[in-house]
Amino acid sequence: MKYLACLSLILTQYFAQGQFIPSNLKLDFSAGNHFNHTQLADGYHIKTIALHNLMGGMTYMLKSNLSLRSEFAVDMNRPTSESLYLKNDYFRTTIGVSSDLLDIRLKRTEGFKNAARLWQDKFKLIGFFGIGVSTMVNKVKFDEDYGNKIFLYDYMYNVTGSITPTYYLNRYTSVFLRVSMIGHIRQAYTFDLMDYNPNPFFDGAFMTCGAGLAFTPFKSVVGAHAIN
Repeated sequence: MKYLACLSLILTQYFAQGQFIPSNLKLDFSAGNHFNHTQLADGYHIKTIALHNLMGGMTYMLKSNLSLRSEFAVDMNRPTSESLYLKNDYFRTTIGVSSDLLDIRLKRTEGFKNAARLWQDKFKLIGFFGIGVSTMVNKVKFDEDYGNKIFLYDYMYNVTGSITPTYYLNRYTSVFLRVSMIGHIRQAYTFDLMDYNPNPFFDGAFMTCGAGLAFTPFKSVVGAHAIN
């Protein structure tokens, strides 16, 4: 938790010294599913074809192609029809940086044409990388005499990367499709919370895919960086 406290202090100092521009702030919400869970006990399978992943994010543009992003996600892990019974909820908070990967690539190409610039203003490919903390909470109702509490929850660090194709409807609103890869450090138990994770240091990962809407809540453009 120490690195999150240090990051918060750095951000507080940054905003105290610099000018906070409301129109550089964006909010987004998405829904989708999760898949490819790497650590599961024998006989357990997590349902993937369902809207069991919900995510909300906040992005603040620091420079023309560099943004600070925080996101909060909830995954509801539920069994498939062939699986033994499991039920747990996964919560994730991640802080990191994002950038338009197309802008980085195209800026290296000389001789930009107007059509290419207009296309790039509408379509962006946002890359994100961040670190954070996660927890899983077991929702299975155990018998009253169940004395082993270690499987009721699990805490871990997460390392998250994502690619987000984004289409701007206008300057303030966009729709997107986000694919994320979440890896864990110190995940003690399997994703079903029914067994130990054989390699808890850097093992345990899954992916998510969701569609959503992003918008700028403050419309003032005075002093703001150009978004497109």
